[in-house]
Parts: sequence; structure tokens; C-alpha cells
Amino acid sequence: ARVAVFTFGNLHGEQGDDHPGAKEFTEAVPSVFAALEAAPGRRDRLGTTSGATGSVPSLVMVGVQTLSLWVDVESLFAASCGGNHLDAMKKRGDWFKDEGYPSSVLWWVDDNHTPTWTEGCERHRHLHEHGPEAHAFNFRRPFDPNGQATKVDHSRVQALGRPA
Repeated sequence: ARVAVFTFGNLHGEQGDDHPGAKEFTEAVPSVFAALEAAPGRRDRLGTTSGATGSVPSLVMVGVQTLSLWVDVESLFAASCGGNHLDAMKKRGDWFKDEGYPSSVLWWVDDNHTPTWTEGCERHRHLHEHGPEAHAFNFRRPFDPNGQATKVDHSRVQALGRPA
């Protein structure tokens, strides 16, 4: 099994590009993605998209979405919570609106399954409406591939070369 992650952010501004933070975000993307793609445990970046889509229908979305696969939660945590991705996350409030929904959702997939954008949106909605469950969870309340609640193994995160 592999862990899938769908991320979503609604940029500040009417069209996203009319806000100073959007320009800074756009300039940061290449180096952040390069670091994530080189991170241990990353299996596939299934894509990045932007536009008027998303998973919480009550919101007007000028969003940026990503979908990727990782070996496990610890590999994803190490890559997300270290280096220039962590620096970018610290600027999230400058770039994205805080609209009260999760910025990411994690779930386990079989080795032979490739998650879709629709699946990511559905899992995102599920997490927003029901909170963390085996079907859709976050770093604070992760689940293992068997659907059991677990914790991030911070010693493994450190071994991957990132701060826990």
C-alpha cells in the first residue's frame, strides 16, 4: 500500500494572480516541487492543477491542487515538514485564504491503484465533513494501511533527514 495526498489551497485575490502573495507563491513553486520530487519515499506526483474546482461546494474556488503518492506517512511528513516546503508552509497565510477546511487529506491506496482528482476531492470533502477516519485522515490523526489509528513515527522521520 501507498499513501496518497491531495492538497488544496484557495489563493488570495479574485483570480489569484491579482494578489502579491500569488506572485510569491508562483515563484516558489519550482524549487519546492524539485525538493519534494527528490525526497525519499516519494513515488509519484500525479499532477498539479489550478482553477475553479475543488471539493467543498460552498466555496468559490480559485484553487491550487496537488495529488501525489508516497511510500508511507513518515516519508510524506519528512518532505512536507522540512526544508523549503516548510518555509513555504509558513507563508501559507500570505498566499492562501483560510476558509476553515483542511488544506490536505491523506488516504491509503493499493499498490496497483492510481488515485484520481475526483477521488482526491471526495476524500477532501469526507475529511472536512467527518473529521479524520481511515477513509480520509491528516497528520494529526493518521491511520495505518489496515485502517487502525496510529501515530507518526518521529524517529523514522528523523532518520529520513528531516526534523520531527
